[in-house]
Amino acid sequence: MDVVCTKFVLLEILNAILKSKSYFIILLLFAMFTSCNDLSEMDLLDDPKSIKPNQTNIELLNSSIQLSFKDFQYELHLIADGIVRYTSLNAFSYQDALRAEVGDKVWNVAYSEFLPDAELLISIAQDKGLYIYEGRVKILKSYVLTTLVDFFGDIPVIERAPDLTFSPELVEGSLVYDKANQLLSEAIELLSEEGIEPETDLYYEGNNENWVKLAWTLKLRNALYTSRIRNNLDVIFDIVHYEDLIESNDESFLFRYGKERDAPPSRHPLYEEYYGNGSREYLGNYFMWTIIGEKRNGTGSRIYDPRSGLYVYRQFWNIKDLEAEGVLCYNETYSQDLEIPDHYSLIDPNLPYCVASLYGYYGRDHGN
Repeated sequence: MDVVCTKFVLLEILNAILKSKSYFIILLLFAMFTSCNDLSEMDLLDDPKSIKPNQTNIELLNSSIQLSFKDFQYELHLIADGIVRYTSLNAFSYQDALRAEVGDKVWNVAYSEFLPDAELLISIAQDKGLYIYEGRVKILKSYVLTTLVDFFGDIPVIERAPDLTFSPELVEGSLVYDKANQLLSEAIELLSEEGIEPETDLYYEGNNENWVKLAWTLKLRNALYTSRIRNNLDVIFDIVHYEDLIESNDESFLFRYGKERDAPPSRHPLYEEYYGNGSREYLGNYFMWTIIGEKRNGTGSRIYDPRSGLYVYRQFWNIKDLEAEGVLCYNETYSQDLEIPDHYSLIDPNLPYCVASLYGYYGRDHGN
């Protein structure tokens, strides 16, 4: 019997011999040990269950990157929505709302999933001349890097795969933006090349022109975002006047969720949260008020926007039809006699307290 022995196999045999109390088993294992006629592979230390870069299916990797990018965006909005008052901030202070662990999920998606996979795909694409694969992923990577800077400040930048650094140094935010712009320039050039198209495109369904427009639009965004520390007027002027940008809805950079609830679920996570799990998260009153109550005519009367009903669905037409206990205002139940805090009138004399409108729009105030 020919047995190819690795260090792992030999150690397992020796361990079994030491533990065995049966002479027959000991003799059998000893026979296997002595029958090793090829010790040339003793140094095979790679885990056979670990996929090597040259074994990677680039189509599956490309799809995985697009999905993890979608997860990255979703996790970001969970942090930002309460801060910008789109949903209620479920804490009484920013210190409580923005504890250190709040960003863990975004950080993990970026550095444990998206960026390593993106670097691996870029490496494979460069070896095989897959220009379009490389270009599109570089656009996504540039977006992730700049967005991480917007949320966290200075960040580590993963540069290459598979030799990834376990503890990369922090890079100043402005330099990360420079790196992102370089990625966008490289992507625009790559997407001008003829090449094999990826089988899956979950954002633009294979429309390369829209990917290029996205790259130029992100360049414009980056120039605007850094204009407070740099004079970017010439850059902004040139992009606006000479380059193709996203200008219509069919060019929007969107991930389109599906309609299946169970097999497998493909709806937006918030659909499952609200309609499947009965979430108690509320929209922000201030956000709703800007839609249905802030606009006033010359006499100070509210201007009704007929689109309001399309933005927010009302379960009650009048707040008086809802039991007071259903509307909580900073540990108080709602009443029209509640004293409005002074800073509300400083924002706008018409800004309501505790509800967005007596016409049935109610969520939670900021920090409630």
